[in-house]
Amino acid sequence: MANKTTHRQGYSSITGRQSKAEKIRAILVKAGHPPGSKQRILDLGTGNGDIARNLSQTAQVIACDVVDQRVERSTQFVLAERTLPFAAHSFDRVISNHVVEHVADPGLHLLEIHRVLKPGGVAYLATPNRLWPREFHTGLL
Repeated sequence: MANKTTHRQGYSSITGRQSKAEKIRAILVKAGHPPGSKQRILDLGTGNGDIARNLSQTAQVIACDVVDQRVERSTQFVLAERTLPFAAHSFDRVISNHVVEHVADPGLHLLEIHRVLKPGGVAYLATPNRLWPREFHTGLL
């Protein structure tokens, strides 16, 4: 009998990020802010780049991180650490998916998101849930 390994959504580094990108898109649509072709989206802390690639199907996306570790390189990439190298009011949407818990200054992270968002822009901010049975950054149960 063959041993089949299956991944629950959110646990695979590939299918989980594709699923997460679809979830982000659905949340933006439900909130009345669907990604559109004339919109600029910043994927802050892009990781492997898969969320940026998915969102770039319907919007202009710039991927940004402290180091380029993208597997998916179809979007523009910008290196940034503490402050973002973009003018104020540059983006319609900013995605920060499980990033704020990794930065040295979470307050500055949020201020920079606010600074680069256009008036009326939308930020998607996801963080780990400490009440979830397993915390994936520390491995604690």
